[in-house]
Amino acid sequence: MLQLVFVGLFLLCAMTTMKAEDQARAVRSLELTINGPVEKVFPLFTPEGETNWIPTWKWTPVYPAGKETVRDMVFRTEADTLWTLAVYEPPRRSVYVHTSPDVLARIEVVCTPIDANHTNMKITWVLTAVSEHGQMVIEHHETEEHFAERKINWKKWLDEYAVKAGWSK
Repeated sequence: MLQLVFVGLFLLCAMTTMKAEDQARAVRSLELTINGPVEKVFPLFTPEGETNWIPTWKWTPVYPAGKETVRDMVFRTEADTLWTLAVYEPPRRSVYVHTSPDVLARIEVVCTPIDANHTNMKITWVLTAVSEHGQMVIEHHETEEHFAERKINWKKWLDEYAVKAGWSK
């Protein structure tokens, strides 16, 4: 009986695992000039910082339980989406990894000062499908056009926040 259970589990895994040649992977980047010094801009790209300028951003800390940003922190944005902060080098660079049932993403944020009042921000996403649905998500929803629209929205929201914070007029 135990052998049948193992065979069943093996077949189930074999049917639901994508072959490497069928997997979708996409690399997307966007770059923005943000009105504000790097020391103020960098924290905007933390889980708590994003609540200040992304209207729909919501997150729940897992570890640590508070809202402090630390390396190896774990948090959720949806019931089935977990994130961790793998690299944390303020005020220059951070790397997040998040996983959902369908897509694994690595997101690198790099902030570089342009001058005392402006920061160049570059974000690069490496998206890998881990299911057939994930492949569809990448091919149809994580397109270059989607990221161009994201860039427009983010620039608008960040400019509005910079005015509200008193960094820009």
